[in-house]
Amino acid sequence: MLKRTLGFAIAATLLSILPVGQAQADDRFSDVPSSHLFHDSIRWLASSGITSGCNPPANDRFCPEEAVSRGEMAAFFARAFGFTDRLDDPFVDDDGSTFEADIERLAAAGVTKGCNPPANDRFCPEEAVSRGEMAAFFARAFGFTNRLDDPFVDDDGSTFEADIERLAAAGVTKGCNPPANDRFCPEEPVTRAQFAAFLHRTGGGSPSGEWPSAPSRVGTLSPDSELTPSGTFTTSSDGQVIEGLYVTGQIKIAHDNVTVRNTKVDLTGDYGLYVPKRNDGSCPVGTVFENVEVDGRLLDDTYTPVYGNGCGFVLSKAYIHNTGQGVKVMGDVTVKNSYIVTSRADTDGPHRTAISVRGSNNKILNNYLVCSASSGCSSALSVYTDAKPVDNVLIEGNLLAGNAAYCARGGSVERNGNPPASNVDFIDNAFSLMFHPQCGRSGFIAAHDTDIDGNERSGNYVYETGQPIP
Repeated sequence: MLKRTLGFAIAATLLSILPVGQAQADDRFSDVPSSHLFHDSIRWLASSGITSGCNPPANDRFCPEEAVSRGEMAAFFARAFGFTDRLDDPFVDDDGSTFEADIERLAAAGVTKGCNPPANDRFCPEEAVSRGEMAAFFARAFGFTNRLDDPFVDDDGSTFEADIERLAAAGVTKGCNPPANDRFCPEEPVTRAQFAAFLHRTGGGSPSGEWPSAPSRVGTLSPDSELTPSGTFTTSSDGQVIEGLYVTGQIKIAHDNVTVRNTKVDLTGDYGLYVPKRNDGSCPVGTVFENVEVDGRLLDDTYTPVYGNGCGFVLSKAYIHNTGQGVKVMGDVTVKNSYIVTSRADTDGPHRTAISVRGSNNKILNNYLVCSASSGCSSALSVYTDAKPVDNVLIEGNLLAGNAAYCARGGSVERNGNPPASNVDFIDNAFSLMFHPQCGRSGFIAAHDTDIDGNERSGNYVYETGQPIP
């Protein structure tokens, strides 16, 4: 059975999902009001890049009550899990389908076998997915094995009875007839809104109660042996594309519109990926780091892997590990679809965190953030205002865990004498109980004053149980 492994990169996806920038943080769909039963799940689905909408190119509608076709289901799963491998044309009825590539990815992953057993040479991409079929898709994709003993009265003899019982045991479904919920309705079609809710309840693509692994979340670099060795260097021109390197040292960005991809860095000092200000005080613009790995194994825990020194950048599909420090975010930074874990505590010292935010206009989207060091963890993510005020920070769709005082810090408190942060939003994040029953010793989110205009919390929940977090 397929399971998400971290490597979601907090799962994996690490993924090859649609760019997060395509999924706006606000309520983008005109047909999903805030009062909709599945509003939060649909918003999460969009912010995670799993859906863009149902009416391209405008994509301002989600069509929540429409049935999900088998082709659409293939696309949703392929994006959520970052499936990339494809079987070569396993079905005869999907040629020319918009979803052909995703169907082949789903088949390669073993999530589907076809729609016409025993031949199973057809996929039926236009047919609506029944609730029973959906149970099978989910059970195979997530590797659910535990079963509840006959929780529903209407699935006896169903082809999908075992998968339905697995879905119930995983807490993904409660039934179809509340409040009794003694029926599953296996033959009824699944609507797009219901699918969003089912996937959201799983923790966004990882099995409930199991922590995903890094490589699956972020994508796959070329093997070390296929990367070109390099020492520390500085960029040489605007628009430069750096790829396929194994750098021992540092990549320093000194030019505009530089892209670094498919590259690994072994730290030999501070700032393996570094975007400093120029001598005239200006910043390089347009810096993108994508599908990169930074490994701190050669040093002790005191060195910082990624830093902008007040300059903006995009960090996407990154795997940062073997460090005691995380990514330092100053301003105009987007960190997305990455797996960042601070696991080292070789030296005494506090304030370890996977991401520390000390500036304004930042987005932290769809990452796995872990501070697992044996001592000194402040949080998985911290917003600090000791250096200067912080404004306009979106923290959305992340999975956080911390062997720490708190799982996330949202600014400052009055007694510290620092200004509170403003317009800091925690939206649709999952908080894991891996290290503590409240994620952190002082709770899930600390120093985040929702009485301040613009500070918002909504849709946050406990990863293992789905319980909402106020």
